[in-house]
Amino acid sequence: MIIVVAGGLYGYKEYTRTNKKLDGVKADFTTAADALISEFDVKDSASYKKYDDKIIEVTGIMKNSSLENFTIFLGDPGKLSAVKCELDTSFRNNTVFPAIGSEVKVKGHFVGFQKDEMMGLGMDISLNRCIILNNEKK
Repeated sequence: MIIVVAGGLYGYKEYTRTNKKLDGVKADFTTAADALISEFDVKDSASYKKYDDKIIEVTGIMKNSSLENFTIFLGDPGKLSAVKCELDTSFRNNTVFPAIGSEVKVKGHFVGFQKDEMMGLGMDISLNRCIILNNEKK
């Protein structure tokens, strides 16, 4: 009986678990978007191991956005690769989207990357639960 109750409590705890908001969390790494992209371009598997499940603060030029998906892309506008930042929707009402071409600083949780070696279409380095730093509505 104790095992069943303990299992039920554990299951409930996991079912109701939420992700920690990143606004008060210290970043494990701070880097520029172009430097992060270059690092993955040279040694993608070693870079993946380095950043896996880490919080990264990234500064870069906003090259594109998808307001309906609450996503921004940082990197060199002349290149296909980007750091894809899926913004934390709990900050939706306090976030002002920067203009394309402006410098943006975000903090997010690294979740992986996608590299297109066959077609030469660049890569996306993916961060989720991102927040735009110093960019809240007054």
